[in-house]
Amino acid sequence: MIQGIDCSHHNRRFNWDKAKAEGVRFAFIRAMFGYTRDTEFDRNWSEAKRVGIARGAYGWALHNMNQKTLAKLFVNRWINDPGELPPVVDYENTKWHGKATFEELRLFMDEVYRLSGLHPIIYTSKGAWNSVPKHSEQLWALNHHLWVANYTLSSQPSMPSVWKTSGTPWTFWQYTSHGDGYKYGSGGKNLDLNWFNGSEEEFADYVKGDIQPAPLPEQVIVICNKLSFRSRPEIYSGDRPYIPKGTVCKVLEKVTTDIDWYNVELSGGDKGFISAGFNYVRAL
Repeated sequence: MIQGIDCSHHNRRFNWDKAKAEGVRFAFIRAMFGYTRDTEFDRNWSEAKRVGIARGAYGWALHNMNQKTLAKLFVNRWINDPGELPPVVDYENTKWHGKATFEELRLFMDEVYRLSGLHPIIYTSKGAWNSVPKHSEQLWALNHHLWVANYTLSSQPSMPSVWKTSGTPWTFWQYTSHGDGYKYGSGGKNLDLNWFNGSEEEFADYVKGDIQPAPLPEQVIVICNKLSFRSRPEIYSGDRPYIPKGTVCKVLEKVTTDIDWYNVELSGGDKGFISAGFNYVRAL
């Protein structure tokens, strides 16, 4: 089996070089919780790619919320760089929202597929799935790969009803939430650890092609209302005039400090640094 992790902003600033050195081959990275963006997603997404770890984004289907809107917000976080693994929809009980119905879950997943062309993975546990009425009748779920959560010392996880009854195997298994976070690069003590259910060859087939760093764009356009322009990337506040939305910038190089930056040249010849985050600029 192949070792992987999953993470979110709860793991704070992640050291992806350390994760790679410890043998992590894949990572599921939280993009959204409902309407709320995960604040570490952009950095985690680009850093995991930089070190060659296969990536899949995950979001949540939440009860009594507009599932099509949730799916659109989720897909928009990663559609320009969709990763190497399918996206994931998290299906479990939440403190504030309870648990989505199967109808809500299916609507969310269908919308993700419509928007991206990718069939999402279902993340759930035996307890979460089997506690919902008619859980054994949801045969549509077998069209999606399963990422099962079960913290046990057994050699195999306990399976939700539909997969168990049909004999359909799990694809990913979250086998602990108390992995050694510091060892694998997390900024916190504990880290979720996962297995991929297959050989090296099967994993290579599952991953969508080689994981190569994104090519450096020749130009980017500012897509936020205004963007801070800096003489050096380590300066927190912009020390030059803001760049307005719609400005086209020539990209000279990419620099990574705590986040990614583009060193750019404006049409008037002024040079400086801007954030390379998906929320701020788009490649032309």
